[in-house]
Amino acid sequence: MKKTVKNKFVLVILAIAIFIPSVVAVVNYNREKNGPVDTKSVVSMKVGDLDGVEYSFSKDTEEGRRTIDIFVAMMTDAEEVGQLPEPLFDDPFYLVTMSNGNTEAIYRYYFDSASADAYYTDSNGSAFKPAASAVEAFMKSSLSASIYGDSKLPVLALTGGDGNVKPSDASWFYRDFSGEFVVLDCSDKISAESEVYSVEGGLSMNFEPYPDYFHVTVVNASDNNVIFDDLYENISQLKFDKASKVKVDVEAKWYEDSEREFYGEMEYSFGADISAPAVFYLGAGEISNGECVSVTGINITDPSKVKFSSEPDIGYTPVFYKDGDVVCALIPISADKRPVSAAAPDTYKFTFTYGGTVQETELRVNLRDYHETTEYTYTVADNIAALYSDASRSAASNALSSVFASGSSERYFGDGDFAKLFDDHALNRSFGKNYKLNGGAAFKQLGLEYTAPDGEDVKAAEAGEVVYVGTTDVTGNIVIIEHGYGLKTLYCHLGSASVAVGDKVAKGGVVGKCGRTGFTNTSGVYFGMYVGTVPVSVYPFWNDGTFGRIPFYAGN
Repeated sequence: MKKTVKNKFVLVILAIAIFIPSVVAVVNYNREKNGPVDTKSVVSMKVGDLDGVEYSFSKDTEEGRRTIDIFVAMMTDAEEVGQLPEPLFDDPFYLVTMSNGNTEAIYRYYFDSASADAYYTDSNGSAFKPAASAVEAFMKSSLSASIYGDSKLPVLALTGGDGNVKPSDASWFYRDFSGEFVVLDCSDKISAESEVYSVEGGLSMNFEPYPDYFHVTVVNASDNNVIFDDLYENISQLKFDKASKVKVDVEAKWYEDSEREFYGEMEYSFGADISAPAVFYLGAGEISNGECVSVTGINITDPSKVKFSSEPDIGYTPVFYKDGDVVCALIPISADKRPVSAAAPDTYKFTFTYGGTVQETELRVNLRDYHETTEYTYTVADNIAALYSDASRSAASNALSSVFASGSSERYFGDGDFAKLFDDHALNRSFGKNYKLNGGAAFKQLGLEYTAPDGEDVKAAEAGEVVYVGTTDVTGNIVIIEHGYGLKTLYCHLGSASVAVGDKVAKGGVVGKCGRTGFTNTSGVYFGMYVGTVPVSVYPFWNDGTFGRIPFYAGN
């Protein structure tokens, strides 16, 4: 019996002896993984800065040892604070991974660009506050540059170009947390190679932040003749009337200033392959308020990059659509943009910008009062008047806003006129007139309302695609047709609709039946025309109107 116990005891001792190395290994692993890190155990380190740039360091190099020592110093004798201060929860951080060759430990470092305050968290989520003296060593190192917004080099962008230009030389200084200027290491931010950029229409450059001194030299690549050598502010003197290839040198300076957090100098040398400049043409030189004008642009590859402004402001930004080799848009002048008198028309200055091209053109807007100076009474039953409440109009606007905001690059309307809906039915309300509802609230009529028998066919004024069929309290049953470039016609108060969304309709095609639905006091149909969100008059585009059709640039 004693022999058996003795044998069991020996087996237990052997098992423990075998198990002890494993226990020791696990303990050592956990100690290495979760315990304090020192310079003896860390052999390599990876650091990801606030700009997402990752750096690798090894103790095999002097720089690596120095950088590892900086981070280890911040961890030595750091004060445990439990958790990060709440304001830092969503702040960006440096992601630091330390390795001793067998295991890795990950830390997140949070720095304040205005002080030597810093925090870090370990893989367990515990937070620590390093000593200020240790943090200062890091803040003075080149690795801290991403903390300071003013350490980033200015960016030279070519308007209408295919990328930002890399400098050929750079010298840059930024102010650190102590108020002293620090030189930025620009070696990885410059390029000795002269790249060639595709640019549309001309040389238009932009800096952020803009330099105090901005000099440009442009040389014709075909004969090496200097065609511009001046400050950039005079670059408008350089015109290109055809596609050109040029070489460009830029010198930019930001002067040192007590109010500034940066200063420096940068040089650029690059080639530019300039396409033919964009040109814009209005379809008419004058229209009246409440009407629209077309604009055609040539030498444009991306219509979404065309920028537009108006003086005075028309309150509308046209959308350009690709149409073969050109781009087109319609520009409405609201009926409310009313000149003072027929003898004093308004002149609008339109500015079109595309790539390096900036073009100004003028549109004369004559007065058409649509009897706006007179107020007409519009009498309806109380239950019908209720359909024109603020709530019902808001609901109708919400239902239709996305429809008006859309547009099609397919131009369905041709060179002909927009047909009148009826020749033998009277207008109950006409475009642009002011009406007073039952002696109460006033409103402006923004379309035409015809009186016509129930059930009579309502026909499309022009070819297009049906983009909306529905009902609102104000419009009753409504059909909306897109004719191209965001130009739409509306058919309201219908007894019924004969089409569905997506249907293509021909000019004169039946879209529904006359009715008496929605806000109206008679059987018939309401007909409206919109350019985007702006209602316009169809009068000029009837066969007996001012234009008889929507005029476009003759070269189109």
